[in-house]
Amino acid sequence: MTPQLNFDCLTRIFKFIIEEDDDSSLLYSSSLVNKLWCQAAIPFLWSNPWKFNSNRNNLQWKRNILIKTYLSCLYQESREILINKDFFKELFLILSDHSSSQETIKTNKNGKTLLINNIQNRPTFVYPEFLRHLKLNSLVYAVKFWSKSNLSESNIQTVYKNTLIEMINYLFNKSTCLFTLDIRYCDGENFQSLQILANFLETSNGNIKSLLGLKTFEYNPGTIPELDRIFKSLSITSHKIKRIPIYPDIVIDNLTKLIKVQKNISEVIVTNGSYDPYDWEESDVISIIIERANSITHLTLEDIYFPLSFLSLFVNLKELFLKSIHFNEHWNPLSEIFLPNLQMFHFEPKNSDMKLISKFIYNNPYELLQIKIKCEKIENSFLTKDLFITMTNYCQNLTIYEGPIISNATKELKEFLISCKNLLILHLYSINNNLNYENFDNLLNEISQIIPKKLNTLIISGRWTITSNSLENFLKSRESLSSKKINFYWGSLVNYEGKFRNICSKYRKKGIVDKYGDF
Repeated sequence: MTPQLNFDCLTRIFKFIIEEDDDSSLLYSSSLVNKLWCQAAIPFLWSNPWKFNSNRNNLQWKRNILIKTYLSCLYQESREILINKDFFKELFLILSDHSSSQETIKTNKNGKTLLINNIQNRPTFVYPEFLRHLKLNSLVYAVKFWSKSNLSESNIQTVYKNTLIEMINYLFNKSTCLFTLDIRYCDGENFQSLQILANFLETSNGNIKSLLGLKTFEYNPGTIPELDRIFKSLSITSHKIKRIPIYPDIVIDNLTKLIKVQKNISEVIVTNGSYDPYDWEESDVISIIIERANSITHLTLEDIYFPLSFLSLFVNLKELFLKSIHFNEHWNPLSEIFLPNLQMFHFEPKNSDMKLISKFIYNNPYELLQIKIKCEKIENSFLTKDLFITMTNYCQNLTIYEGPIISNATKELKEFLISCKNLLILHLYSINNNLNYENFDNLLNEISQIIPKKLNTLIISGRWTITSNSLENFLKSRESLSSKKINFYWGSLVNYEGKFRNICSKYRKKGIVDKYGDF
């Protein structure tokens, strides 16, 4: 008899899939295996139904099905849930009138449209109960497409607004627990959705159980009056938010209140500001974040002035992302910062010095697992060798390196690969500022000789020249590995000689290349 996985095992597997895979097709296929698999997969599949946006295939059809399904669930509970008690009566009347003038719309033997039948049919599951991640913008587009697909032009606006009101009300009330509320990209023509949400939250007077466990809240800095109302409502219901963005140059009174009541805040994104040191000290929101520095584990500072001396206060920081495109920052204080628990360092300045980067990594090496460096211009690029020496000596646990290298750093790359045996992803880009191309063959030959056993992704970008012979030698070198599959990508500026894609295709058939192509 074939052994069967029990419900708990299936749940663990599907939880891993939904967290690691952006495509929901695997979960959907799993739900069709049998009844047990269906019962285990559906809650995860419907926890984040907006994931279908990552796969553009049949996107409009998926949006239509999503709203039809939610409406069928809402119809079964219409007496208790509806804001407008006559919503379905009015909707069915409009659909019937529309179907009588549209020969292409199918009807059943009673003359009702199949859409009305679909809405009236009892669904297998109460799907909104499984909702854990609500993206308001995606809901808006789904309702819009459903309206345009099933209604005449004269009725679209009215029914669209009423349907959106009912959907927002229903999903918030029916979900047992929302982990993510994302209200980004709701400005412009979608501004009405923010007004509807703000009205709904205010009239609920903090009695929305689904928001009690909210962990992530995302928003854009525009539409200040509506945001202020939403912040005020969330400060009453949601005290367990872990992740929140902050735009210091946007003054919203209730944002300070929202952050003050949070008990678990650990991920902070500070972006798009224009403060000088004096303004910074006067910012209530930033003062609160600095007061809670001990609890912050993930910090992103993007396009904003930030006194780097404050970084030393974040002693439990695990991930640091520094990005500056529009500001000419003075990064020198970074060389004196010590963050004992840092695991991920992501650095994207407009320009920087390799000596500074090496010094920072030297000060914070022991827990580092990921180093990602991307600069438009790097001073003292020859010191890239020192960076690799530092990582070789002090970052043996590194799993990801994405950053610069120079073509003659073959010895340093070799020692780095020997030392960092857990390396999974290697992304090397050229830093030749004079627009000349450098040869990548010698570097790739070193990788071929060392044969990093755990390496599963190699990316090269920038102005490199690479020959087909060196690529084939690299792929052939992996034939002896038990875990031989590798992803190989190249940037648009890479100048490759020979039939690159043919070689990759050849070794894909041999089971050595998994994915390949333009990066």
